[in-house]
Amino acid sequence: MMLCGVMLARNESWCLRASIDASLRWVDKLVVLNHASTDATRAIAATAANGTGRVVIEDWIDGEFWSEMDARQRSLEIAREHGATHVAIIDADEILCHQNLDKVRPWFESLKPGECLDVPMVAPWKSLDVYSPHTQAALTLGFRDAPHLAWKPRGSEQYHHHCRPPHGSGEHIQRGTRGGAFHLQYAAWKRFTTKHAWYLLTERIRWPQYTVQELNEKYHWWERSPHGTDLTAVPPEWWGDYKRGDIALESPSWHEVECRRLWEKHGEAAFAGLDLFGWRA
Repeated sequence: MMLCGVMLARNESWCLRASIDASLRWVDKLVVLNHASTDATRAIAATAANGTGRVVIEDWIDGEFWSEMDARQRSLEIAREHGATHVAIIDADEILCHQNLDKVRPWFESLKPGECLDVPMVAPWKSLDVYSPHTQAALTLGFRDAPHLAWKPRGSEQYHHHCRPPHGSGEHIQRGTRGGAFHLQYAAWKRFTTKHAWYLLTERIRWPQYTVQELNEKYHWWERSPHGTDLTAVPPEWWGDYKRGDIALESPSWHEVECRRLWEKHGEAAFAGLDLFGWRA
């Protein structure tokens, strides 16, 4: 098995050292697709590449809007160029829980071509110390590759967001009962809300067929869910010896700049009625 991680990264210096360090403990090689970063993202990835010889960096620049499916597909192509038989999907703000380090490769090895591996998502809430055990989401950690698998935009509108498994993937195999992988987006709360404001602004312009009501319901879904309730301490073994000090929850987000750009370009009237989590230009 050649297990290659694919990671999309844009201005991720707030967490990238920690996520790369954790990833290199269980993948054979890591592809970092550096998307127009203006912070230390590329330098951090380059340091890991020079130190391990197991990180591949490619710079990615798209047009006015984020073409996520095209970027994910390019990362898959690079992984294949490096001989990947299995692919781990690792966004820059995701870290496999430490107690799974000795289990994860056997989980991948057991997959059949096209099958995906899912683990429980742990969503630390407004800090790295607590999480909501009622968060029931599963995180697709990766898949065993097959020639027909690909990421591509969906539907006639060529929708690019929120499709984690590649097109054509098969059964999702569940592994683990608690403590699968950390998804840090809820831990950095200001970053989280600004990112979702950016999604709202972007989709209102890019896909105008979606109504304001539909968009508000789509991006405020977590308010109708058990996220953030009955908070429980994260067990110490889930973090293990990971470098939590390399995660800067309060650092500013690039989404703030992009929100302002869209607001100034298209004007306030274009976004009337959107609930932007308190964000304003």
